[in-house]
Amino acid sequence: MLVTQLEKNLDLLKILTYKIKTWDRGNDYIALSKLISDLEKLTRKEYSLYYKKFFTDISLAEQLIQLYKNENLNKETIINIVSCIGNMIERYSLPPLNDFFDFFNELKTIKKIDYYVSLFITEFPQFYKDNKKWDYLLSILNISPKAKSERNFYIEIKKILNRNESIPNNYIDLFIASFEEMYNKAKNDFYKNDYKEIILKLSKLK
Repeated sequence: MLVTQLEKNLDLLKILTYKIKTWDRGNDYIALSKLISDLEKLTRKEYSLYYKKFFTDISLAEQLIQLYKNENLNKETIINIVSCIGNMIERYSLPPLNDFFDFFNELKTIKKIDYYVSLFITEFPQFYKDNKKWDYLLSILNISPKAKSERNFYIEIKKILNRNESIPNNYIDLFIASFEEMYNKAKNDFYKNDYKEIILKLSKLK
């Protein structure tokens, strides 16, 4: 009988999660990085309910953070951990626990890692309770790669506007100025229309 790709992925998930959760091989960073990389790729694959029991496993996410804390991992592997937990929360509704938020918060200003943190940190309700959230949202514009970060900034501000969340007046002005700059340099008419729409919505809040 032919084995489907889904079945192969499920078998791989069982192996990966077991090996990661029981990791005790000391300094074999190459093997550990490969396990985490393979797991991260699976979190981005086409959504399946069959994956849910693996990707809502709190103990798996906790173990990934412990490995970050206890092992001397390179930035690429740390990025994979961020992406893995982020996708587990965003796509599979892993509970956004405080420990997970603290992990993202700790890494949000580390170069190269910061971009991946910015893709997921706003999935946490804890983010919106932070008084510094507005400054952080503005700082996204300075994260490399800047073109992708500008779109991320646009998406986040659009979500805030769609929720009718109250934005302090001084930040409304800063957001408008940022979108005007993005509008003026955008070469894509689709992007220009997006930014113009946001500018108009922000202007009505003043």
